[in-house]
Amino acid sequence: MKSNHWFISLVALITSVLWSLTTVASPPFDVPPGLAVAAQAQAKHGNSLLETSGVVGHGLSINENGQGIIVVFTDSPSPRGTPKWLDGVAVKEIYTGKFYSLAPPTCGGPPSQRPPECFSDPDPDPVDPTARFERPVPIGVSTGHPAITAGTIGARVTDGTNVFALSNNHVFANSNDTNIPENMLQPGPFDGGTEENDTFATLIDYEPIWFDGSSNIMDAAIAITSPGELTTSTPEDGYGIPNSSVATAFVGLAVKKYGRTTGFTQGTVDAVNASVNVCYEGSSTCTKLALFVGQIVVTPGTFSAGGDSGSLIVTSSDDPVGLLFAGSSSYTIASPIQPVLTRFGVTVDSAPPPPGGDFSLTASGYKVKGLHKVNLDWSGSEAAIVDIYRDDAIIDTVSNSGFYTDHINSKGGASYSHKVCETGTSTCSNTTSTHF
Repeated sequence: MKSNHWFISLVALITSVLWSLTTVASPPFDVPPGLAVAAQAQAKHGNSLLETSGVVGHGLSINENGQGIIVVFTDSPSPRGTPKWLDGVAVKEIYTGKFYSLAPPTCGGPPSQRPPECFSDPDPDPVDPTARFERPVPIGVSTGHPAITAGTIGARVTDGTNVFALSNNHVFANSNDTNIPENMLQPGPFDGGTEENDTFATLIDYEPIWFDGSSNIMDAAIAITSPGELTTSTPEDGYGIPNSSVATAFVGLAVKKYGRTTGFTQGTVDAVNASVNVCYEGSSTCTKLALFVGQIVVTPGTFSAGGDSGSLIVTSSDDPVGLLFAGSSSYTIASPIQPVLTRFGVTVDSAPPPPGGDFSLTASGYKVKGLHKVNLDWSGSEAAIVDIYRDDAIIDTVSNSGFYTDHINSKGGASYSHKVCETGTSTCSNTTSTHF
């Protein structure tokens, strides 16, 4: 039975509590230069560190002298029993609080009504990522499974034939509590999205999150969509289109992201190869805990907030590096992007959006004795012949009169997408959505 009780419990979390997005099963981590000795000590003592009271995770970083160290994340300012050295490697404690998944809802609604901690900058972003966007929607904006609150569309990805929306398991698959297929919404339910009016993709695969103590390496899921429903770029105040080539995180790497709550932000990789315990249910006492390994840790705390779950993290040159899934007032946790892409057999889609222009289409649906009909009106094309598309398939080729009625003649609830293209070219109108 699907439930939102975990969402309610997160509302009361104090700001020092970490929020998260998870991951599953990890491949060996590529140890960056200069961290080999520290990585050996971490591998040897990592399990015992996690068993230490007050320790919620650990990772690899570099101190002010450029030496590799082990950083230990704690849920209290003064934990007991944490060593200062391990096999000659310095150990640094960092108070982070607990790691939690998804977002408290305090950052919902229009930017003018959100508290300052929801923004990397005191002034709200000019684009509201929680809003409903005309199709095709940008990446980096509000989305979600019908039973959750809201997360972020990370990227459009492709297997060479189909295109998909990428986000977290706990955003698209309700932390394993879902069915396939399942409608994905834009915006997410917390931001007003409904299945009847806002479905833009369909869940087809997710990596399960293990809550039995097994290691996870990603909190990820994909939903099949179309270029008419989802584009490859962030809103205009973001970084634009991510590259298809990916990058490996290293300590000190400058990164950026665009997400549902905080919009465009920039940060720095503070630690790599992190193992962290992430709580999915419960506040002071966690009732649903998952261990994630091989993760990336990003600062500052303003880099992300609840609701940014699923955001794609990229380098300063727009190379994807991680899929954001957890965080707090001081740290963000992300999964390396390459294992995520490999898991689903996809690459980040860097295709440019279709060229803009005045080729504009509107659609209006109506019924005759219960049968579905859609009137299409368009302007801005001087072609003699045009192709009429319904749900990405050509249904007719007609003279360019600027008007067409699609006699679908189905009954019941349904949604249809339409576009009009100049025959024999890639010049097309916008895509419309009609819901019955």
